Amino acid sequence: MTTGDPFGDAKASGFKIIRLPKGAAPQPPARSAPAPTSRPATDGPITPLDIVRWLREQGITPLPCRPKSKSPISQISRRGIYGDNAPAGDSFHVPTPERMAAVRAWWSNEDYHRQATVKDYSISVPLHPDWNSGRQVIVLDIDDTSLCDAVANAPALERCPVGTGKKGAKLFAFLDPDGGRPESPIVQYAPKDDPDHPALEIFTGSKHALIYGEHPDSTRERPILYAITRGFGEPFPVLTWEDIEKALEPIIQENGLVLKESGGAREPVDLVQAPRPRPRSGRTITDRLGLSITDVCTITDGVRCGDEIRGSHPVHGSTTGQNFAINPHENTWHCFRCGTGGGPLEWIAVEAEIIDCSEVRPGCLHGHWREVFDVLRAKGYEVDSPAPEDAPDPEITLDVEAEALEILEDGDPVDYLLDVFHSEHVSDDTIAKCCYVSAASRVVENTRGLHVLTTGPSGKGKSSSYDSILRQMPKESQIGGTLSDRALFYHDIPERAILVLDDKAMSEGLQELFRGATSDFRDPEPLRTVGARREPIVKMLPPRCVWWMASADDMADDQFHNRCLQPWCDDSEEADREFFEHMLHEEAYGDDEEEKARRFAVCRAMWSAIGAEVIPVWVPFAPAIRFGDMRNRRNGRIFVDLIKCFARIRFMQRPRDDRGRIIAAIDDFRDALTLYHELTDESGSQVNQLTPDEARILRLIELMHRESFNRNDLVAVSGLPALRVWRILHGRAERGTGGLLDKCPALTVQDVSVSVEEEGLRRGHREKRYYFDAGLYRAWSGRGAVTLDMDMAKSIFTQLSRSFPGLFPSWENTFARLSSVPFPEEREIERDRDREREGYPRESENTPRHTPPCPRVGDPDEVGKEVHPKNEMGVTTSLLSNGKPTGAGRSLPTLGNDREKTWEREVHLKNEMGHNTPLPGAIDPEDLIAAPPHQTKCQVCQSRPATLKSRDGQVWICDVCQRIILRARAREMGVQS
Repeated sequence: MTTGDPFGDAKASGFKIIRLPKGAAPQPPARSAPAPTSRPATDGPITPLDIVRWLREQGITPLPCRPKSKSPISQISRRGIYGDNAPAGDSFHVPTPERMAAVRAWWSNEDYHRQATVKDYSISVPLHPDWNSGRQVIVLDIDDTSLCDAVANAPALERCPVGTGKKGAKLFAFLDPDGGRPESPIVQYAPKDDPDHPALEIFTGSKHALIYGEHPDSTRERPILYAITRGFGEPFPVLTWEDIEKALEPIIQENGLVLKESGGAREPVDLVQAPRPRPRSGRTITDRLGLSITDVCTITDGVRCGDEIRGSHPVHGSTTGQNFAINPHENTWHCFRCGTGGGPLEWIAVEAEIIDCSEVRPGCLHGHWREVFDVLRAKGYEVDSPAPEDAPDPEITLDVEAEALEILEDGDPVDYLLDVFHSEHVSDDTIAKCCYVSAASRVVENTRGLHVLTTGPSGKGKSSSYDSILRQMPKESQIGGTLSDRALFYHDIPERAILVLDDKAMSEGLQELFRGATSDFRDPEPLRTVGARREPIVKMLPPRCVWWMASADDMADDQFHNRCLQPWCDDSEEADREFFEHMLHEEAYGDDEEEKARRFAVCRAMWSAIGAEVIPVWVPFAPAIRFGDMRNRRNGRIFVDLIKCFARIRFMQRPRDDRGRIIAAIDDFRDALTLYHELTDESGSQVNQLTPDEARILRLIELMHRESFNRNDLVAVSGLPALRVWRILHGRAERGTGGLLDKCPALTVQDVSVSVEEEGLRRGHREKRYYFDAGLYRAWSGRGAVTLDMDMAKSIFTQLSRSFPGLFPSWENTFARLSSVPFPEEREIERDRDREREGYPRESENTPRHTPPCPRVGDPDEVGKEVHPKNEMGVTTSLLSNGKPTGAGRSLPTLGNDREKTWEREVHLKNEMGHNTPLPGAIDPEDLIAAPPHQTKCQVCQSRPATLKSRDGQVWICDVCQRIILRARAREMGVQS
């Protein structure tokens, strides 16, 4: 894995790094040090084109492979070259004239390859002489990282280019044809006590070695790249086999390695009489197509070895004649060289070069199902049977269903659903995850149901997010549109329906229906009425229906909110920018609509499989869960239901006990905790029942650092209209909804008399004065924390793993997984680190930082008037009577095209007292505290008395300048007028 640090990459691959003191002369090493890298001059990082040119200069034909794969691009595969008429024994390793021409055509577009990255393709070096102008490439593959330094610096090998990947290293050279060659195209050395895992392999056969690209196990969080770490630009050395053996001999002896030998004589077997695989449940695609490993895989030299048939690998061959086995009874195969195996479908993909043999693992066919089914069609299998006329979703074909089952069994269903969701909608992960667990709650037997109420400003994507999520759900389960109070009782509503109310007002009758239906959604909700002749009529709303609602404002009372997951729509400026980038990219380049539709069909197939039956879920570690707030009992039940629903989505990857219950894993707790913290932090208000505007205004009140304020003060710092601020504080009586005064105990209001002196006259008036208790607010806002009692969890998992070792992992494995759980303490620490990396600098350092121009805000009595004119940088300065700024004579920095250089000069402005004068964008409002009465002036405007200071006492500012800073912060938080 490359990290950008060459020393770190070399050490990770097993090389020793020796650092000398500055000016010290290097001493001759015991062994030859790696040759200094000499690479062709490039204008930046090494591009694929640089690598191609380097190899071609040596007569080597680089082979293009798929991204994150050793498999060839489709243009040079067997099917790509010959279609269904490929000659026997052909593979992309064989340099036929047609394949050579296809490779040359691929590399001819230099403009494309100059800009390509590892996301576009990989590059490998073929070993076959016919690919390399008649020269045999030899590769030393070091799998044991402890051998890397010794082998790479051994005599005769120190000039070899070195490539690294996931582990170990590879050395490249040409084999001198006059100096002999190894007896086998693959020579393997392994430890005596572990002969099945070679530490060093030497390849000269029909193979290829990746030299550039991304490893199949690479992820965004942990990228793993193939790269040349030594010798790029230098020619491959020409070595004799005798030189290589002589260089490796002391290393092999010192490390106790032995040459792997082939097995003894084996008893031949007639494949025609091989036993057929036993019949299975018929749920998998393999069973439904009746695929047998003995039908799709033929071993020409197969012999009986117990229940298996062993022989040479039909694709990459064998030096021992027994590196491959099939088990007809289990309907599986195994490759001993690559350490991989699978069933008939995986073998079809390997044989057709859709994937490499070494890449076979659970989930390896993801993204390749279309190609696999093309091969099945060519082999004569009926994979395109028409869907029945009454099929609920004709787009769910057999290959779509196969991919859905594979994701449920071996992939991460939640990640796949989110990925497809983001192909149509940017941001709003929290809304999507809330809807997913809500949909899953319909098929969890022991849950009371999870319902979703999304809140956010109009036009910010609430409807769009619901539309994208509903497109992933089976259509027959969706009920939307405008609903009257009793309409649901008189329509044919299916059981386990999703009831969608998008920006629809909730009448009192509909709210009453919602409360009754959700108190325990496992039972039907009755409606008792009478007909035209006074006869009794009982109508039922089916059980297990969930409600998804969206509103631009608070739409109901606390009883209503307590029954819902309450995510917020992401209305930040960053989300707006991502939306426009996504929209404009789609308009300019478009998407593969057919592929997008197929991926949505895969999601619907996944939900069809998830919703096939109602199953109970057991959370064995529930006694170890601790809640910071136990006053709202529904939130505790909601959190446990989140765990159950994540386990239900991954039901194919979770064990079951003898009662048929799905056993939740610690990963389900982790995902539930992450979502719950999102709902109680930046993306929702599950505990405190706040709307986005209420939460942001409350945060601004905290940043004001004042015990009391009036409405005009909030208008000044937020930029919101006075009426909207009033509604946020007091609620809307006509809707029966309360505001912050009803929800937050730290905020109170009192009518006070205010006396103001103007032009020598004193006038009085009554106004509402709001009082804020910061300590009470911090205690109230932090009560939603959820943690795990580690001692009790250890006791539970230790006891369960001993009693049921097949069902429960050990505490050590569980604890390792808990290390990635975002507990509240770690979350706050990480947030502080993020602020240090990306947020405001410390005022004591006075590092200038540019922010968008701050809005102009005046005195409380003159809200909206211009008090601080701005310079070309957006920095406010106060004016004297002569119209010149108080800072006249001091050079204020300007941005222009020299913004970064301006900061690098570290401009420090001095006021009359000798203190550094901070720029408004360099002041962190969270670092300010109330200052005692004094004569110091504000260091920003230089005119008003300072009323606040930084915690280290280096920055002093006035109320007006603080409002300017808070207005900018309000915009960053998403407060929009």
